Amino acid sequence: IDVVRSFDGEVVPLVYWLPDSQRFDEPVRRPVLLMLPSAPGSQRRPGHLGSHSYLLEKLGMAIVCPNLRGAGGYGNRRRQLDNGQLRLHTLADLNAVLNWIRQQPQLDGERVALWGEGYGGSISLLAMAKFNSFIRCSVLVDPVTNWVEYISGAPAGEKERLREEYGDERDEKLRAFLDRFSPLDAAGNNLEPIPVTSPVLLLGRACRLGKVMHDKKKSVYLLKTKNLPQNYEEKYRFLTAAGFLRKHLSTLPSR
Repeated sequence: IDVVRSFDGEVVPLVYWLPDSQRFDEPVRRPVLLMLPSAPGSQRRPGHLGSHSYLLEKLGMAIVCPNLRGAGGYGNRRRQLDNGQLRLHTLADLNAVLNWIRQQPQLDGERVALWGEGYGGSISLLAMAKFNSFIRCSVLVDPVTNWVEYISGAPAGEKERLREEYGDERDEKLRAFLDRFSPLDAAGNNLEPIPVTSPVLLLGRACRLGKVMHDKKKSVYLLKTKNLPQNYEEKYRFLTAAGFLRKHLSTLPSR
């Protein structure tokens, strides 16, 4: 467990796991999988990693889970720090975490991957565009690609909660902000800075995103599991992601 401070002095708590150094050859500095929250109010605590323990124990990847502003468990004030247009500051939090990684003697700041589901997938794409020189690759599961569409298309019982959290898409200024904060923005600009050398693996509902990234000549892989039995799909997704990370993250950067 550790903490870093963001641009405005707000604390970003971190939970991280390091592989057993005796089980892996040099170098000592290990590649890093940075796992982003799947929803703004979630909180990561120390505990078992589930299937991701394979990446730690077998592939030797360090795993870092930041509780960005808006995470639950730290009081109402902090819970509301990312509401509406304040959500831009989550990227500043992530920048502070990336800087922390580069300062750790046991972590390789040149071999960092992002893992994001839902909300975390959306943040991952924006982070890849903003901090492209710091991120080697990403795995995205059911990423939210456009917040205006996501909120307006949500079930009636969910809309008010989403509008309080992200912003009211019916308001002209907030609608414009939500579009600017979306990977698939109306202008089509937000994905442009992602370098072709930073591959992205898309899992789940991401066909539209995959097509757009392909058309933009990005390095993107879309896993289709349409014909797989439901009880095997999750395992197949994870094994595909593990192979992708092993290929693109475990190799040393060129000097």
